[in-house]
This record gives sequence, structure tokens and C-alpha cells, in this order.
Amino acid sequence: MRSIKGVVLITSVLAGMLVAFSACGGGGKNGVPPLPAVAVLTNEAATPYAADVVEKLEAAGKFSRVDTISTGTPTPSISELAIYDGVLIYTGDNGSLTADTTGLGDVLANYVDQGGGLVVAVFAVGDPGWPELALGGRYASEQYFLIPPASHILGSQTSAAVWDSTHPIMAGFTSFHGGSSSVRADTTTVVAEATVILKWADETPLVVISEIGGVRRVDLNFYPPSSDSPDSRFWDAATDGDVLMANSLRWVIDQP
Repeated sequence: MRSIKGVVLITSVLAGMLVAFSACGGGGKNGVPPLPAVAVLTNEAATPYAADVVEKLEAAGKFSRVDTISTGTPTPSISELAIYDGVLIYTGDNGSLTADTTGLGDVLANYVDQGGGLVVAVFAVGDPGWPELALGGRYASEQYFLIPPASHILGSQTSAAVWDSTHPIMAGFTSFHGGSSSVRADTTTVVAEATVILKWADETPLVVISEIGGVRRVDLNFYPPSSDSPDSRFWDAATDGDVLMANSLRWVIDQP
């Protein structure tokens, strides 16, 4: 695993762990570990779209709290993210991901280095035509992404047959329909050592997993808000996008 050194950074992480421990109710009851705390990191933090994602994750019953954090100014710090066991980041196309894509990319790379569970979804997975929507810094330069940056396409699409039905992320999964939008990165390629466990019907990857320095990572090749949001073109809320998001977060959090 990549190492991060420095007294200030270590102190921030330890303080964050104590806050998370307190927020989750201490050590749990009857020896049962407390549920993890997660955050949805997006440029849509104050919108009904992010609220839809939060509601879906809360309804899963797998987390003690689900917060939203804006990617806007100021850029979220490592100490701010360290209080969360896992983070789901996505970008709406109604503006840039952040004014500082380099700084945010560095922070998220550090977060993974320290064992934080990171799930990255559209459009933050990267599009060369829209660099303002994607993560930069160490995240890009040291290839923390699993789906290489690619142009995004639209058009109604469903999931294909489950590629790996035995994987924990697939627990409770039946089907996925991306809606009339079905926005996704237009590539069938993933980075070396990454594994596709679910595909779109057009063979583009839908759920991709890997480990970076021994820390689990997931890329989700869909836009997290559902048809329950103000835009009914997004993934069909009658299908299992909520299962994929919640299970992906738990998988990156529940390190072996």
C-alpha cells in the first residue's frame, strides 16, 4: 500500500476516526460492530438529485448515516473525509465537479491510501471531452480509476446477464435498467488487474472492482440519481441501482 507520512496527517486521521466512532454509536451493542458512516460527494450536493441518492442509500439499512458533501469551494479536505468509512462520488453535468480537480483528486487518492472506501460513478469516472467533470491530480496521474476516461454515451440500456453472481456486490441484485438516458462511459476496456462483475447489454462495463495498494475500489458506470429524482430519464427506480450503490460501498468498506 502507498504510505502517507506526516504527524499532522496522522493526527487528522485519528481525530476523524474518533468522530466517526462516536457518530456511529461507539462500539455497537452486544458485540455487533456499528454500521459504517458514508458520504455522497458531488457538485449536486444541495439538489434533489443528490437527495435521491441519499434516500436510496438510507433505505438500504446498511449505514449509520449518509451525508452529502459539496465538491465546490473549498475543496473537501482529507480530515473532512476521514470521518467517513466510505465515499461515493459522482458529477452532475450541470457544472464542473470542482474548481480544483487536481486538489480533489489528490485528496481522494490520499483517502484510498489510508484505507478509505471509495466508489466512483458517472461522470467522475472521466471523459476527455469534459475534463471539468472528472478527477485530476494523483487520482488520474497514478491511475486510481478502474474505467479509463472515455466519451460518455446516452440511450436506453439494460444490464446484461450477471457476470459474477457470486460476488457480494451482486447480493440481492436482479436487474438494472438505466432509463431512457442510461448515460455511461463508452468503452469495453478496464485497467489492468480490474475485474468487470456486471456489464451493460452493449458490453460496456457497469460494475468494475479492483484493489489499489491492497484497498478495495469500485467504479460504477452509471449516473446515481434515479427516476425518482426530478428527471425520469435516469435509472429505473424499480430496478436495482440502489442495491449496486449500497453493496459497492459496503464492499469497499468491509476490507478483508
